[in-house]
Amino acid sequence: MNEYYTTYTLSNEYTNGVKVKPNFFFIFIIFCIYLFIYFPINDSLILIGAILISYIIFKINLFKYLSLLPIILIFGYVIFKRDQGLQEDVEIFFKNFNIVGHRGSIENAPENTIAAFLEAYDVGADGIEFDVTLSYDKIPIIIHDDTLDRTCNATGRVENFNASYLRSLDCGITKKNDSIGRHIHRIPLLDEVIKFSKKRSMKMIFDIKDYSDDMIHHLANIFERENIYQLGMVSSFFPQVIYKLKGINPRIITGYTWGAGDFSTKKHNGNFTFIDRTLDYLNVIGAHSFLGKFLGANILLTKVDDITPYFVKQQNFLGLRIGAWTVNTPKTVKWMKNNLNVTVLSDYPSMYTKDD
Repeated sequence: MNEYYTTYTLSNEYTNGVKVKPNFFFIFIIFCIYLFIYFPINDSLILIGAILISYIIFKINLFKYLSLLPIILIFGYVIFKRDQGLQEDVEIFFKNFNIVGHRGSIENAPENTIAAFLEAYDVGADGIEFDVTLSYDKIPIIIHDDTLDRTCNATGRVENFNASYLRSLDCGITKKNDSIGRHIHRIPLLDEVIKFSKKRSMKMIFDIKDYSDDMIHHLANIFERENIYQLGMVSSFFPQVIYKLKGINPRIITGYTWGAGDFSTKKHNGNFTFIDRTLDYLNVIGAHSFLGKFLGANILLTKVDDITPYFVKQQNFLGLRIGAWTVNTPKTVKWMKNNLNVTVLSDYPSMYTKDD
């Protein structure tokens, strides 16, 4: 009788002359019940897997003192991961969110201009994507490059100029041979684009390449002030943007933008190629497993070459949607439209909205 009851204790000492044996599985079952009551099912399964791996490592004396590492890592993941926001906001935002004009529609208009956004609206795009940066006087404006040279009739780094000067430039020089491009196109203010989109109930993707605290607080304030939780989302290649923003306001819908080779580009190459490739490898692993959920992202905006039906199905199972960037060939657009449940970002959204 004593043998039966003492197996439920954790001590290895003798009690009443009977040696006590730890019963791992009894405690494990109780703990599993606790997890399923208080944690989401996906998180519970991850934690249970970590515990079992740790137990196996411990039992076979393989790196015995490291046997708690999986548990520590997984508990850290569950404790520190961000909330994905209100389900109602997420469902409304992604409803009929199929085709997005990447920097607007640049078929006839210069990128990231009101003309490009209007063209995207006219051809039937469900939303527009645009790049947000801060001027020298910390005003959010819409421009992709760090410098003015490619798109505007001026040179220099954007961050070195006040918004008033930037607004005086003509930033439509990439389309000067087109009828629309012959007009002067100003750099839009973010407030101007939000007003444009709210008037047309057009959804927005804010692409953020500035991970400063100033930018993040600007975004949090704008979403609260304009109440665009069901009309706008923030995306970035920088995971810290998503993580910090969700920490301030979990309601803001977010997307983590990634692609294999993000770090091993010409911009990063040099003496640190090995480090870049290692970061690429870790980024791919993270994107395929835990990173999106940990950041609190609602969608993974994925380079079109890295999208497979299995990847889409895998991320949908984890509660994440997929967006494909940048899809500019009719064949690929048609295949994704007919075979994958993904949001397509294209420079030419009319390719998606045209009848097959």
